Amino acid sequence: MTEKEKLIEKEFNDIDQALRRAAQAAKKLAERNGTPYVVSKNNIVDKLKQHAVTYKQ
Repeated sequence: MTEKEKLIEKEFNDIDQALRRAAQAAKKLAERNGTPYVVSKNNIVDKLKQHAVTYKQ
């Protein structure tokens, strides 16, 4: 893996962690305020098509 690829990989990992922290904070805020929220999980069926399964909480 080249240096550039390593930097890109680290940046994407950092972005993923930031998004997860933001989602957790939003969930806690919604629960604290009694606001309903939706949790969604994407399952990749194949490379060209995605299937989204949505759960309401």
